[in-house]
Amino acid sequence: MPKTDTFLQDLSRLAPGLVEHRIAPRPAVAGDGWVEWSRHDRWVLDYVDGVGMRTEVASPDAPAGPFPRDGGVWHCYAPGTTYREQYQRPRALREWMWFFFIPGRGIPPLTARTFSAIADPEGRLAGYCRTMFAHQQRGGAGSHRALAALLRAAIAEIIAAADHGGDGSAANPWMLRSSSAADEEGLLQRLDRAVSRNLAAPPTLAELAQDLRMSVSSQAHRFKAES
Repeated sequence: MPKTDTFLQDLSRLAPGLVEHRIAPRPAVAGDGWVEWSRHDRWVLDYVDGVGMRTEVASPDAPAGPFPRDGGVWHCYAPGTTYREQYQRPRALREWMWFFFIPGRGIPPLTARTFSAIADPEGRLAGYCRTMFAHQQRGGAGSHRALAALLRAAIAEIIAAADHGGDGSAANPWMLRSSSAADEEGLLQRLDRAVSRNLAAPPTLAELAQDLRMSVSSQAHRFKAES
């Protein structure tokens, strides 16, 4: 069976769960800004738009100890994964949203990790989630079908982003971008971003090629053409 057909079958098994969307949320935080630990029995994608945020995740796929969380970055947690957030400026939180889902079957690389980070600078996932929440609140068979379709589109966007670089870690998240934005960014910009992540220990050519999903020779030819 062609790979595309298999992928579509995988997506067809996705089932939506609860969707939440809050404007200017006011979470209950301790004196140091931490909220209580969370743990769910379903997959969840979680987004917070704010400043001064940190996350701590009990997962081998996450950094050890608390790590910074930028606004515009989604976190995906597998069932049973324990995590918590710290909001050093809780009154500066602008938006908070999440949605649960049941894969039905594995959807790599997303479901191959217990924790993943997805950068969403254009707000693509956020747009899906807001619309999903609206359909959930509206109710009815039509809205349920729309919610399921939006979930499949959102997950497909993440899988597509994973095909174009990053490993889903907090340090190297998958990047969601429109196809036009991806086409406009040349190899030089992508190389600069990859090297800038760790200036103290720059990646080798082989590591860069792996990150950019191309061979070392193809990378050299593209670099020569653009420089």
